[in-house]
Amino acid sequence: MALCADVALVSLGMSCQGAIQLQVHRALVAEIVGSAPVIKRTPFDWLICPPATAATMIATDRYYPQRASELECRPDAPPRWPAVGDCYFWHEPKNVASCPDSFAAKFAHISQTLRGVAGFTRRIFFVANTQDNLANEVQAVAAIPYIFTDEAIDRLAAAVSQRFGGDLYVVSTPTRHELMAPANLDQLLLMDVTPGIRGSDSDWSAAFRTMLRRSMT
Repeated sequence: MALCADVALVSLGMSCQGAIQLQVHRALVAEIVGSAPVIKRTPFDWLICPPATAATMIATDRYYPQRASELECRPDAPPRWPAVGDCYFWHEPKNVASCPDSFAAKFAHISQTLRGVAGFTRRIFFVANTQDNLANEVQAVAAIPYIFTDEAIDRLAAAVSQRFGGDLYVVSTPTRHELMAPANLDQLLLMDVTPGIRGSDSDWSAAFRTMLRRSMT
């Protein structure tokens, strides 16, 4: 996430593209807000999880299992936290249960970082499914739902509002969402899938401009 003056701009996944693009667009955020942002990591930067799962985590204020033994560890997949649904600790070692202390310390720290968002005046959240490999490489490992639906986005928006008092934007492609509710369509920012995990810098620039400028009104 990017923290700048009174603004917190926070990625809620569903993969790491949003976090990457916040780093890429530090200068843009500074230009619009008026001061240089500080980039901080949150649990969602290290996960692949769909909006419904993120909603559960935010609603319960639990972003990692208290015991590493709660993780489902298999040699052919990243560690999964089945208690909350399709939550994969994609960047953690597959044998993470063998080093529980470092796992818990890392996620305890970045969970507190996320909770600190409540202290900012403008709290802007976004969830994105535009990372190209969500439809192929990720599916080959775990059948994680990556098509955004009104039900899932409604749940996530409600959790964000109740926990943080923030707005949720939805960054998607024309073929990766089934949104029909006017409230969700109003928050929908469209872009095409671009090869590579990073995605399109120009499309993300437009998305961040929209989020930040709307927050000023």
